[in-house]
Amino acid sequence: MSGELTAPCGLHRHERALLREGLPEAAQEFERLLEEHDVTACGTEKGEPNPPHRDYATFRRVLRAMSGLRETLPCAEGGCAAECPVRRCTRARGIAGCWECRDVDFCAPMRHLRAACPAVDGNHDLIWRYGVRGWSTRRRNPRTKVGRP
Repeated sequence: MSGELTAPCGLHRHERALLREGLPEAAQEFERLLEEHDVTACGTEKGEPNPPHRDYATFRRVLRAMSGLRETLPCAEGGCAAECPVRRCTRARGIAGCWECRDVDFCAPMRHLRAACPAVDGNHDLIWRYGVRGWSTRRRNPRTKVGRP
C-alpha cells in the first residue's frame, strides 16, 4: 500500500472515509439545528450543566472542526482539515508523521485525535514496525485500538 494513503497523524485514508460520505455536511446541518433551537439553554438546572451536558462546549468545538473537514486530496497535500495542527507540526519538525515524534504521547492535537479515533496509537506502532508503505495491510478493524495496551 502506498505511503501517500498515510496521513502525518497516522490515520489511513480509508479511516477518513466518512469525509467522502457527507460527514462535514451533516455536521454543518447539525450545527445549524443546534443554533436554530438554542440548545445552549437546554440541559441546565440553576445555571449548572446537567452531567450529560458538561462537555457541551468541547462537543461544539469538535462539531465545528468536523464541519470544516474536506477530503479532496491526500492529507500531505492539504486534504482532511484545512488548518490541521498535526500536519503543521510534523512539517515544522521535519518528520514524516507523529510516529517519529518523541512528544507524541503528550501532544494536545493528538489527544483530541485519540478521543475521536482510538486506533491511531496502534497505527503508529504498526508504522514504526512495518514502515509507512507496509503497515496498513496489518491493521485489524480500523476503529479498534491496535498495538498499544
